[in-house]
Amino acid sequence: MTDIHGYCDEKFASVREAFTANFNDDLELGASYAVSIEGEIVVDLWAGFADVARTKPWNKDTIVQVSSSSKIPVTLCGLLLIDRGLIDLDEPVASYWPEFAQNGKENLLVRHVFGHSSGLPGIDGLPSMDVLRDWDEVIKRLSAQKTWSEPGSKTAYHALTYGHLIGELVWRVTGKSISQFFRDEIGDPLDIDFHLGLEESEFSRPAEIQNQIPFSPLPETEEDLAALKASTYYRVLGYLTMNGSLGEDPWKFNMPAGNGAGNARSLAQIGGLLACGGLANGKRFFSEETGRLPYQEQSYRFDSVMFAPVRWGLGFGLASKEIPLPFPNAFHWGGAGGSSAFMIPEHGASWAYTPNRFSTQGATDDKRGGRIAKEVIKCLQADT
Repeated sequence: MTDIHGYCDEKFASVREAFTANFNDDLELGASYAVSIEGEIVVDLWAGFADVARTKPWNKDTIVQVSSSSKIPVTLCGLLLIDRGLIDLDEPVASYWPEFAQNGKENLLVRHVFGHSSGLPGIDGLPSMDVLRDWDEVIKRLSAQKTWSEPGSKTAYHALTYGHLIGELVWRVTGKSISQFFRDEIGDPLDIDFHLGLEESEFSRPAEIQNQIPFSPLPETEEDLAALKASTYYRVLGYLTMNGSLGEDPWKFNMPAGNGAGNARSLAQIGGLLACGGLANGKRFFSEETGRLPYQEQSYRFDSVMFAPVRWGLGFGLASKEIPLPFPNAFHWGGAGGSSAFMIPEHGASWAYTPNRFSTQGATDDKRGGRIAKEVIKCLQADT
């Protein structure tokens, strides 16, 4: 039996039971889970091990790579810019980033970036993952390239480019990297232990990942391989398919869309600020109007990278037929490997899950987070 550590309000006892069940069923190495209600952490649980050899226990302050759950704080930074009038959703990106106007992109809107419909889900001619270590090189490539589709006409999940596109807007209007902007505006004021990239001195902090994110094997026939390489999915993530992962040292990549580090508590704190419409610790970080932006539908159609219909809000996925939630204004996102966070404005609630055994089943087949989320939903409904 795995020892479960932390705190759980008695109203959420079934959440602790579901978290425990994942360990009892040998589905976890180490993990944390947290729930925030009206800015108060009411569940803060952790258990298991922070290393594959099972010699280091997962403790209260263990952090872990959360993959695309990093896009939650990235979007939050963008919302702060919108709230302060530093960027406008219906202004061209090139208004703030002049070099971006190359190759017909002069009318591509900020809204298209937040809605994953900019036509820039990937980087043309990326020779290797090593390019993602160099921020300026990625920005140079994104500035110069032509969009893959007419902006606003299609959605294609910006798996790796989202953090660069929002991050460069942050840099252009504040003079700060997105990592520093998050730290100064959100992380330090609210004492949130989440990092959009780590300093080299902290590379040893995160828990080890068990199982690299799997990718489907390449087709055996030349015809099928050619078809795959022509697909948007391959053009976005094909080099990951070839290389298999970010390797054992993801922190050397300057990629805020995918290599943030935190734990369930820190993600739930971020989510709590969003779910409470900009209020935290008695301070307003952004307006109520801005607080409603994440759950304003931007599109609901097939996403050519996710290979499924996605109901996109502003930077987040929304409750939909594919992701059914009993709260109309709910919004969410997660990351490859299993991490996730959900925001429920109707209850001022947020919950988050961060494991270090990365699922090899894919997001739709990984039941660990969903099993616990069902109990959180029942508890929220019982409290109304």
